[in-house]
Amino acid sequence: MINLFIDANIYLRFYAYAEDTFTELEKLTALVKTGKIRILLPQQVKDEVSRNREAEIARALARFEQSVFKVEIPYFSRHFEESIDLLQKLKIASDAKSALSTRISKEIDSDNLRADDVIRQLGEVAETMPISDKIVELAKFRNALGNPPGKRETLGDQIVWESILESLADEQDIHVITNDGDYYSKLKTSEPHDCLKSELSSKGKGSIFCYKSLSSFTKEHFPEIKLPIDAIKSDAIHKLINSGNFDQTHQQIAKIDEIFDELSFEDAIILFQGIIENSQINWIAKDPDVKSFYKKLQDKFYGQTSVELDEQLHNVADYFVVVPF
Repeated sequence: MINLFIDANIYLRFYAYAEDTFTELEKLTALVKTGKIRILLPQQVKDEVSRNREAEIARALARFEQSVFKVEIPYFSRHFEESIDLLQKLKIASDAKSALSTRISKEIDSDNLRADDVIRQLGEVAETMPISDKIVELAKFRNALGNPPGKRETLGDQIVWESILESLADEQDIHVITNDGDYYSKLKTSEPHDCLKSELSSKGKGSIFCYKSLSSFTKEHFPEIKLPIDAIKSDAIHKLINSGNFDQTHQQIAKIDEIFDELSFEDAIILFQGIIENSQINWIAKDPDVKSFYKKLQDKFYGQTSVELDEQLHNVADYFVVVPF
């Protein structure tokens, strides 16, 4: 399992102009639910996001309102059809911007921003770390020494890092998503600060890995996950085909059946191989839920599988049809 920390500056992007999409946050929520990652959420970060949310929204709104659609057309060409068409389209764009501004204001007034909802969902599956007196004292000591991360005039980043250190078991790595330069080397700006690497090593922890965005993290570690549902689907299929007992088989069949419409032909082949090769599935192939699921799966991909595979399936259970060619 990957230990992941997401800094406040990454969350706050979603109230302004983020490089990442909401899908990236939703992917992480799904990955936590399937046990692939563990998100560490220091209380200090939750407080920072809450404290700076409105200011971030205000700055984003100001930037949006200052943007204008303006084109200067020479007077001698204003009668051209192209000029008239351009001015009409600029008017449409201006009206659309005004409508969008009204919609944004309503969403803010109703506390109905999607950013709030998606961040809240991630927070619900994250592991919150409270601020203890011990953490504060360690942060003060860290501040006095001038060790990264953090600035001398505040303790926020120091509290965050000490919270992370306390949550890591021996030899556990930590993956950090942040734009804070304090976490990065001054010479190799994409790599972690040497001081942080040395500190983790001296305390018997693992390594530190840093990323500037959520997408760079997910692309490196979960390139096959394009949508949040992919994480759930992949996990359920893996657990089914490797099922070690009948109860687990029934549980995973139920989970996959809930997302049946998302199954691809490639998923079906893996599932068919599972019922052929895993006795914990094929021994109960005629149980109502297993039979219903697999019959529906073959129906969905009727005619696409090989005759050889169809015959192997038919040997497992006679409800599988050998498709004639």
